[in-house]
Amino acid sequence: MELTGKKRTAIVSVVLAGAFLASLGQSLLTSSIPVLSKAFRVSEVTGEWLTTSYILVLGIVSALTANLINRMTTRKLFLGVMGLFTAGCALSLFARNFYVLLASRIIQAIGAGVLLPLAQVVILSIYPRERHGRAFAIMGIAIAFAPAIGPTLAGVLLDWLGWQSMFYLMLILSVLILAGGFFFLQNVGERFEERLDILSALLYGAGFCALMLGVSGYSQAGDKLLSSLLPAAAGVLLLLGFVLRSLKLEHPLLKLNVFANRKFTLSFILIVICYLSSMAGVILLPLYLQTARGVSATTSGLVMLPGALSIFAANPVGGKLLDSRGPRPVAILGMALLAAGTAAFCAFGENTSLIVVAAVYCVRMFGMTLAMNPLTAYSVGGLKGAEVSHGNAIIASMRQMFGTLGASALVAITAMSSAGGKTDVHGINVSFGVQTVLYALGLILAVFCIKDKSSSSETVPAA
Repeated sequence: MELTGKKRTAIVSVVLAGAFLASLGQSLLTSSIPVLSKAFRVSEVTGEWLTTSYILVLGIVSALTANLINRMTTRKLFLGVMGLFTAGCALSLFARNFYVLLASRIIQAIGAGVLLPLAQVVILSIYPRERHGRAFAIMGIAIAFAPAIGPTLAGVLLDWLGWQSMFYLMLILSVLILAGGFFFLQNVGERFEERLDILSALLYGAGFCALMLGVSGYSQAGDKLLSSLLPAAAGVLLLLGFVLRSLKLEHPLLKLNVFANRKFTLSFILIVICYLSSMAGVILLPLYLQTARGVSATTSGLVMLPGALSIFAANPVGGKLLDSRGPRPVAILGMALLAAGTAAFCAFGENTSLIVVAAVYCVRMFGMTLAMNPLTAYSVGGLKGAEVSHGNAIIASMRQMFGTLGASALVAITAMSSAGGKTDVHGINVSFGVQTVLYALGLILAVFCIKDKSSSSETVPAA
């Protein structure tokens, strides 16, 4: 079916709005855990599960989307998961105890886990390959701007309207998007016959849950090393079992053979590094500002606002560069800005001007966005047929999982490097120093391994 410009715009607008809300739901509660923990009379460690459970479930469900997208029509799938997300938002608003609120967050995450990769597949289906860079630049508003603006929005809402206002906002937006999907969304893309391997799904989900428990447990209690290593080791073994099973199945949960594609593998590594930088910034910068320096949630959010807004400038620049010059200059420039911006945080102290902090964070976010979103389009450029949805599912799920695991590890490094167990400026400096090394390695990878647009090398040579 040939789509007119208006129909294409309507479809993209609906699925991007759903992806935006799914991403916003991830970071909106980051700054509100102390308030929600007090309101529901639980510890902050317990309260963290409102964000951790959302991230875990979102990442796990994202792995299932390749199967769902290939088997179900776009309209039926979107309306189903958007309806589920809306129900979760309504339950959050009327929750009267913590565990009902936690259940509502899990319901939201199930819907969110499908909405993000579904939007990517829809964009790939209705735009020609030569326009994928610019199309994914628009997609970047959902996957990068929403998490970045979340802490700013949450800080203002918490200080001025109370914690209930966050859930009112999410419910209103979800109802509007659901209505938009009902009236404007049409089916796009191809359908493929696939079976869902339940055992693979269990291995994948349980593996990442155990790994997350180990890493987050150590970040909360660094002296209990053994109790953290056991679930982490179990998680590694479960994920190894998932990989081995996937490579043997004719119809695996995730087609891991896409990693034989050189473009996909190298882009995937850089995407994960960039997503880690986004997660680390959203978590560590509020710690630096609110805990180490004692500023308010609103002030902290305003300091982060220019960085969130820089995404609007970075996305079209990155998309245009990808379409006209290829992935190499996009990746190099983005990683260079990200590494430079992160390195500057190593020297920040208790009296560093908040204007300087905002400016450096803006450079950091600009670089991250410049590299990550166009590379998401480039990564699946060499995939065909059903592999496209599998590639998108792998990126959507694993960047979430590895980015969150990395951010949890950085929080642990911050805690270990801070005096007296309370986050201080020195701990923040050390954590950003570790990140600088990682992003410098990413820059080296971009310089020496990412090929230009004319390169035809797409497959990793056999060992």
